[in-house]
Amino acid sequence: RKSGDAKKMVMLDAVWFDGRGAEEHKIVTLYGDSIDVSGIKVSGDKDYTFTGTAFNMHAQDSNRLKDVDYENTLLKEGRGKPTLANGNATYNNIADYIKLNEGTLALGDGVVITHGATVSAGTMTAESGTALEILGQSTFNNYNINFNGDDNKLSIAREAQGLNLSGTSSLNLSNAMVQVDLNRTMDQAAITVGEHASLYLDQSSLRLI
Repeated sequence: RKSGDAKKMVMLDAVWFDGRGAEEHKIVTLYGDSIDVSGIKVSGDKDYTFTGTAFNMHAQDSNRLKDVDYENTLLKEGRGKPTLANGNATYNNIADYIKLNEGTLALGDGVVITHGATVSAGTMTAESGTALEILGQSTFNNYNINFNGDDNKLSIAREAQGLNLSGTSSLNLSNAMVQVDLNRTMDQAAITVGEHASLYLDQSSLRLI
């Protein structure tokens, strides 16, 4: 999408999924080793599931698009829920920034999110009322995840689900709720904190279901 007009996508475009169309749940299948884009924005009231290969967000000066405010960024707006079920341990989803401005972002099993070469660590920010839902074993590598708004929620609601913090990742929860299913064995951690990673809790609550 360029300058407000829908066009055939080319590599390193900024891509906007705006929820148009009759389907309430849209499946987006990505092919190849990775898809190079400048940034991704998901808005509107429709749900999306992304499958297949990984996103690689790395805006370059020659590919900067007019009026785009989500370069190197996965930007979530609107009430619809995007589910990232794409990429794997070999081909990671690469984004320097994730911004949850509204609604819920879900991560599927085996999804890995890391940062690009322009920053030393990725950053995820969440506005009040937004949520991150873990649907399998999902990993953030060298990523700072910040839930500093009011009524944020991190959901890891089933026994086979878990959030893995690797590298220098940190999870900062302030005034947030973590929902975890107790029906798991001792070796099924809800949150795994790596050797150099960190977990911070401040005025947050843990709900066991």
